[in-house]
Amino acid sequence: YEYGLNTLKEAVKDRTDCEILLVSQYPNILQAHPEVVCVYSPKSTEGLSWSIRAGIECVLGREQKREQQQEYRRLPDWQEGDHWLLFLTADQPLVEKETIQNLLLQADNAERLTSGKTRIIRARYAGKEGSPVLFHASLIPELQQLSGDEGGRSVIRAHREEMAFVDVEEERQMADVDTVEDLEKLEQRKEDL
Repeated sequence: YEYGLNTLKEAVKDRTDCEILLVSQYPNILQAHPEVVCVYSPKSTEGLSWSIRAGIECVLGREQKREQQQEYRRLPDWQEGDHWLLFLTADQPLVEKETIQNLLLQADNAERLTSGKTRIIRARYAGKEGSPVLFHASLIPELQQLSGDEGGRSVIRAHREEMAFVDVEEERQMADVDTVEDLEKLEQRKEDL
């Protein structure tokens, strides 16, 4: 997760309109990162939807204790204005800073380019769609209804006509590492390059 978090921090370091939330079931991970908003999600083992909902609860302004600083913090009102939520999972270690920046740039221009018709922006390689994904804040109610380990797939299916893409140049950015075998395959591919 460290590489992805560092990549995300690097991608948004010059933006004043981005806030990074780190959602985890592991207190030691959260304690190691006082520089971001940390959201404890003990039910994440029950599926990705629990992490998504925990992050959204924080975004909606419910008080989340930042353990490192013993303070309470409220985030901006996400129901006003043109706001987006970027979902980047920890099991995609090779997503590049430029991909995240291109997704954010697409979101910055979505209202102007599509008259508000784009509400989902996904990364894509050679026609294969994947993560990271940006969801417009207007989709929060649907994201809050997710269950199990499906992530945002059902919301994406329901809004295909409102989707745009950012193409990535290398397939490795889409690599998903869920097992030790996945990691070994990824390391082998890196050696072959």
